[in-house]
Amino acid sequence: MAKNLKLSKTDFVLAKIIFIAAGIYNLTWVTYFISRPGFVQQYYAFPVSEYPVIFGSLKIIVATLGISYFFAAFYTKKLWPLAAFSCLAKSVGAILAVVLVELGLAYSAFYWQVFFNDIIWLPAMGYVTYQFFKAWQDTTVGDAPSFQEVLGQFKTQSGMSLKQLQATQPVMLVFLRHFGCTFCKEALGDLAQQRTSIENKQGIKLVFVHMADEEYASKYFANYSLADAPRISDPSCALYEVFDLQRASFSQVFGLKSWRRGAKAFFGKGHGIGKLVGDGFRMPGVFVVYQDEILQGFKHKSASDVPPYQELASCPIA
Repeated sequence: MAKNLKLSKTDFVLAKIIFIAAGIYNLTWVTYFISRPGFVQQYYAFPVSEYPVIFGSLKIIVATLGISYFFAAFYTKKLWPLAAFSCLAKSVGAILAVVLVELGLAYSAFYWQVFFNDIIWLPAMGYVTYQFFKAWQDTTVGDAPSFQEVLGQFKTQSGMSLKQLQATQPVMLVFLRHFGCTFCKEALGDLAQQRTSIENKQGIKLVFVHMADEEYASKYFANYSLADAPRISDPSCALYEVFDLQRASFSQVFGLKSWRRGAKAFFGKGHGIGKLVGDGFRMPGVFVVYQDEILQGFKHKSASDVPPYQELASCPIA
């Protein structure tokens, strides 16, 4: 977790401020809880004093989190995952509050406690989680190799280089998102169905680029009847960068369009969410390459875009 995170000074400062503020709040809340035993009782419909273990443990948990937040403020590069844990804990706390009120074990006034203890912290902790997780996953390379260099550098699982493949026949190079992505699965499902049609057009060869190792990829592609499809492993995303496939913004991955299309792919086509293997923020794309030239290309503007595969396969080839 202590890798060199590529974040702005502002992001680091904001994270530290958020952790310090959370630490102060937690320890203040525990101190008030201890000094005013009747403070919590007003929110519950049962005698709190009869459950010393539960509420005693609650004090310890909140105090421990408070101290942990202070440590995270000073060791942010190592302890930023505490923000993700905090988001989970506070979400569970909010859900539990609704359950307690609905069961009549707590009064509706309890929602005010939940609002100040949990809800208002979710955006702040969510911000830290998003920024640091994105930076932690960053695969951006300093100086990407040239287009000519990568053609000979990257090879398929059979050992044939991309330069060899595209020298004698046009290649449709399909850059995939990470393997846990619903849209990655949808793309493989669509291309498995269209593969024969695409490859029959002008003798095009379908070649995939992914971010996993070959051992994992071989099993993954087999699930879509693409076990024999040529594929290139590029966990460093160097090939992605040569084709100018950048890392996504928040809206490109989590925008309304992605949620809408994701629901369609999930419920309509059965492409679920899986284990995140690869850079979750790297954008995909499709390119037709032949004899050291990019003849046609499609860069996703949103993670949920569906490339016009048939149109790309029909591009003019000299």
